[in-house]
Amino acid sequence: SDSGWRVMRGEEKLVERTGNRVTLSPGSSFGHLSILQGEEIEFGLMPAAGYGILRTRLFTGDPSSRKDGLALLFMHYGSQIHVGVDRGDEQANNQGFNNATQRRVPQGQPARVRLAINEGNVELFINDVPAEKFPIIADKVTGAGLVFEPAAMNGNPETAMTITDFKLMKASSAMWSPSVDPVGKENALVVPRFRRDAPPKHALLAANGDLLRGTVQAATSTHIRMGIGVETVDVPRDRVAAMVWLKAPPAKGEMPLVEAAGDKELESWKVSSKAPWFLLRDGGRVKLAVEKFEADRVIGSCTLFGKCEVPLDLIASIHLSSPPPSRAMLSYQRWNLRHAPEPVLPEGGGANSPLVGTQSGDFTLPMLEGGNFQLAANKGKVVVLDFWATWCGPCVASLPELMAAMKPFPEDKVAFIAVNQAEAAENVKSFLQQRRWVLKVAMDADQKIGRQFGVEGIPHTVVIGPDGKIAHVTTGYVEGGGEKIAEVVRGLVK
Repeated sequence: SDSGWRVMRGEEKLVERTGNRVTLSPGSSFGHLSILQGEEIEFGLMPAAGYGILRTRLFTGDPSSRKDGLALLFMHYGSQIHVGVDRGDEQANNQGFNNATQRRVPQGQPARVRLAINEGNVELFINDVPAEKFPIIADKVTGAGLVFEPAAMNGNPETAMTITDFKLMKASSAMWSPSVDPVGKENALVVPRFRRDAPPKHALLAANGDLLRGTVQAATSTHIRMGIGVETVDVPRDRVAAMVWLKAPPAKGEMPLVEAAGDKELESWKVSSKAPWFLLRDGGRVKLAVEKFEADRVIGSCTLFGKCEVPLDLIASIHLSSPPPSRAMLSYQRWNLRHAPEPVLPEGGGANSPLVGTQSGDFTLPMLEGGNFQLAANKGKVVVLDFWATWCGPCVASLPELMAAMKPFPEDKVAFIAVNQAEAAENVKSFLQQRRWVLKVAMDADQKIGRQFGVEGIPHTVVIGPDGKIAHVTTGYVEGGGEKIAEVVRGLVK
């Protein structure tokens, strides 16, 4: 029921979820990027067809990385299970693991795996019998994520693996962080062109992973006041699970930015002086310049929050040096803003693009109105991608013509997608509503897909044939260009 569990690799259909059971087919991975905030995890493990290997990656902040966190390989066959540390080989067929341990398990039944998370190691229990301790390398801990995926080893291919009855024992003093959709997070960290001189400073996270970015102006016991552009919103405190300080984008090669208040505060929060750290029983922590101790509280000042009073019964311990970051804190360490790349207006067309005739690489982008567009899922259709932005005059001039030219084609034969370049969703929605345009829009927040298709100026239109090969590329706006694209499409439709 936790919405933080997601398919991290492969298509949704490769992960079968039924009640308390998940079966992972080859080519898939399944995980949760903020689940490891407890003292233990436990799950049943069984190959779907008698033999299989499961890679279990702990303390990761990047589901695609094989280099961070702690990766364990569970090789289960018959009545034997071998467990060791993945060597981290990037080849398709991993050559094995280190520090392997072997245990017998009842044949035909799930092996019960328990991982106890300690200060510097993870202790493995198989069917409640201690098996091995694996050290945690602090430099590789990049978050609180857990990812399961079938693995190949020693020439043996990936096979389906089943995980059952997953349990988490939460630590009583652990700070809990909600799971955030990775695509939503990436979009939220992009600063659009018109906000470069005043980037957002904070993000409020709801328990369900919803996100609101802006600048916190005030907080009371009942509400948090958030400035969003020129608007002010009062958010009920009971809807906020966490608040994240956003790191301002780098200024190198950019126009000078207004310095984000809070950056220097965060630095002094990390490095300043001899004030002690107070670790709290709810998992929080505060660095406090103590003014006095009273019978039931400590009174002092904090760089981030000003004057503070901390109840004594909330304090778990006091540290004279900076304590190591919690896993919840690590899960927020990569919240770095970045500027939307500056699209370049074209000087001419791109009909002779070297991309023509090449196989188009697959991609997935979030749609403006929800859901995703995946190129591979549209194989067999003609796909027309028009890269555009609301501020681009030639784009605004060309789109109505292109929309009219694409309208006669049936949706089961032709997919027409307007790929917006690095703009906020609310701005695009407002733009479309004002013009009453009905348009399927995919959001290319960091312009990664634009770069994949050679976008150097906009509008930039790419036509992909039913065979997945790029058939036509045009850059810029010319009157009658929509009908020329339609001619290309008619020649490709079968």
